[in-house]
Amino acid sequence: MKGLLLVASFVASFFMATSLNAQVKVHVISTADDSVGSRLVFGIREGIRRSSGMELVGLESDALVTIRIVTIDPSANTASAGSQTVYSMVVTAKTMHETPVDMYLENIVGHCGARRVSECADGLVADTDKWAGQVAGWIQQIIKGNE
Repeated sequence: MKGLLLVASFVASFFMATSLNAQVKVHVISTADDSVGSRLVFGIREGIRRSSGMELVGLESDALVTIRIVTIDPSANTASAGSQTVYSMVVTAKTMHETPVDMYLENIVGHCGARRVSECADGLVADTDKWAGQVAGWIQQIIKGNE
């Protein structure tokens, strides 16, 4: 019971400080050494910046949701190098414990061609926004349940 009250207190103070309608803070960690992958990560960051439901933050410790994305050019060292990327993006949310840990939400693996980087980035931003909204909804339920 004491632990539940501690979590509820932390959650309530988090949302009182930022309001229930605040943007969910998202941090992006990337390893994208290929040109298409770098453009993809840039597009994701820019999409989060434009989002009305999310805010891009520079420090992982400030984020409620973290996305980790790794890209690689599957055609490196060939004539078609730089024409595509393969990515893996993991979405996690910080738990509301006294010592927060990252809770796994989803892993998305995909392929993106150089001509479709904006579309790929928009899709991944939409997936991130879905999870950010879900996490915000869970927190609102916890707050309402403890009123």
